[in-house]
Amino acid sequence: MCWHLVGTWVGVPWCTPTGFRVGTNGVPHSVDEGAHPRKSLDQPPLSSHSILPRSHRECLRGHAGPLDGGRIDAPPTPRAIRTGPKCLRTRYDVIVVGTGPAGSVMAYRLARAGLNVAVLERGRAIEPGAFPESAGDLAKNAQLWRNGRRLGPADALFDLRVFDDLMVLTGCGVGGTSLINASVSVMPDDQVMSDRRWPAEIRNDADWPADVARVRAMVGAEELPQERTPGKLDALESMATGDGLGGVAERAPLNVSFCDGPNSTGAEMSACNGCGNCMTGCNVGAKETYDRNYLHGARRWGASVYARCSVRQVSPTAHGWAVTVADTSHPSVRRRVEADQVVLAAGALGSTEILLRSRAEGLDVSP
Repeated sequence: MCWHLVGTWVGVPWCTPTGFRVGTNGVPHSVDEGAHPRKSLDQPPLSSHSILPRSHRECLRGHAGPLDGGRIDAPPTPRAIRTGPKCLRTRYDVIVVGTGPAGSVMAYRLARAGLNVAVLERGRAIEPGAFPESAGDLAKNAQLWRNGRRLGPADALFDLRVFDDLMVLTGCGVGGTSLINASVSVMPDDQVMSDRRWPAEIRNDADWPADVARVRAMVGAEELPQERTPGKLDALESMATGDGLGGVAERAPLNVSFCDGPNSTGAEMSACNGCGNCMTGCNVGAKETYDRNYLHGARRWGASVYARCSVRQVSPTAHGWAVTVADTSHPSVRRRVEADQVVLAAGALGSTEILLRSRAEGLDVSP
């Protein structure tokens, strides 16, 4: 059995009788991101058992559509984000666990394929204006884990895990860690991508730059406009290129909107005001977090997103999978939901925790 922790199709090997195939990073081969699913495939409308294998490159590249200023063939109003496991229905085609980059991309592509998709997030839905602005606010929005014990609210935005040899900071909220990262999209150097520790399919992928460009377009990555150059950046560029050092100064592409208007999936963005609070949460509405692009598009295509839903366990059934979901703040409130397929996209820590808890209850997981 094949297990893949980032964007995992739980229990699904590389080829299954139902027709699903898993590509790089768990991306299903058959979903075309850039064209209407029912028009882009020479097949009848899709169901959970009729996704057809197609090449990975066809799946990723697609055609014009969601990248042209937010004009996509989908209802203009996305489905509202609901809160708590009591809102869940009893069954879905696919359940995606996690709303960070992996989960948001999976939800978007699966929803465009016409599947009934539920996306579960342990944290809250946080709108611009509700992120912390002061040191006191930061303390109220933090949870600290040490030796298996938590200090702070279970749905706090900043989730800090302290181990003997390292510390891990993750984001807890609809949008995942994209809510609190620096929102930078830097292309890896060739020497990084040619490292033999990468699978051969990645090392030898000549289309990698084109794929990265496509994602950058979806998340609105662009360099800081010249007319907005702060004095500090001027000084850094002068240091890199001056005094005969022969250095090169490059502006990093930022997943930030520098003008008002809709983004790639139709979400209204505000122009960045240069406050520098990207890593504490954007209260301006300029940062292209994944809840505002891929996940927003998934909701327009009919995906249902549920906040404060912590997945405790996954287990196989005769007809797919059962997922035990608990209210993040009230763990005794639980619900059992079923799906044909489950995608674990809860990050290196979250997906691993779910698999280990499930293994303790009898799930067959590879060592």
